[in-house]
Amino acid sequence: MGKLLSPLFDLIFYFDCAAVWMASCIIWRIRIFGSNNIPKTNYLIVSNHQSFLDPILITDVIKKRPYYILRTTLKGIFFWMITFPFKLIYIKRGEADVGAVRQAIDIINKGEILLMFPEGTRSATGKIGKIKLGFLIVAEKTGKPIVPVLIQGANKCWKKGQLLPSFGKISLTFFKPILVTNNRDAAAAYIEKCWNSQLRDAS
Repeated sequence: MGKLLSPLFDLIFYFDCAAVWMASCIIWRIRIFGSNNIPKTNYLIVSNHQSFLDPILITDVIKKRPYYILRTTLKGIFFWMITFPFKLIYIKRGEADVGAVRQAIDIINKGEILLMFPEGTRSATGKIGKIKLGFLIVAEKTGKPIVPVLIQGANKCWKKGQLLPSFGKISLTFFKPILVTNNRDAAAAYIEKCWNSQLRDAS
């Protein structure tokens, strides 16, 4: 059934992306930095998380349909209505979900792109929260590069707990990819440095 509906899901997904992109240019005056750092082959995107807009904004820039990691607590009719055309991997919150990690590795090995938000939740303040490092295992096992992305301003345009988005400015910065070669600490430090040292005011 899923395969039969796949073309329809593709159409709905790209329509959603186009609508959000038009709105982002007009309402949020979006700015993109470092898009030349996006690899030609498949990869992992690791981004900070500020709003419900984040996945679609990133997808609009990379111009490909990635898999998203979504926690199981977000299952339900409301989130199904929003996410059903998306390609998703569900992960259990607050525990080591080995099955989800294996699924992510398998998807990357099949040539897909994977988008992850290691904070695990949206930031209400815009500051970087505690990072969960499971994405490093996926990158190391697959040998694929990680592309760090920094989103700024989205938390002000669609605040946590706010029903609908508002006007403002949003910026996305794509940093140079990094390979995890038996040194997860160095890769984690590089990503944190990208997020914390290359700040551009999107207010």
